Amino acid sequence: MGRINWGRVFVGGLVAGLIINLFEYVTNGVVLAANWDAPMKALGRHLPANAIPVFIVGGFIAGSRQSGYMQLLAHDSAPAPRPQD
Repeated sequence: MGRINWGRVFVGGLVAGLIINLFEYVTNGVVLAANWDAPMKALGRHLPANAIPVFIVGGFIAGSRQSGYMQLLAHDSAPAPRPQD
């Protein structure tokens, strides 16, 4: 059993976090923005100013955890069998 490449986990976490944040922005900020606006106005609530940075950091944390889990799974699995000639 080899060692976990933490540099790869870190870079993979940044890439995964960027993808998560992009999808969240497009989904909630563009596609569903009007659908979110009506219920929030009906409830008399608004999104606090510090919520967006928390969501962004949360996306990067989720991406880092996912990258770490994938590295652990790939690390624990046996190499694929090679075909015989």
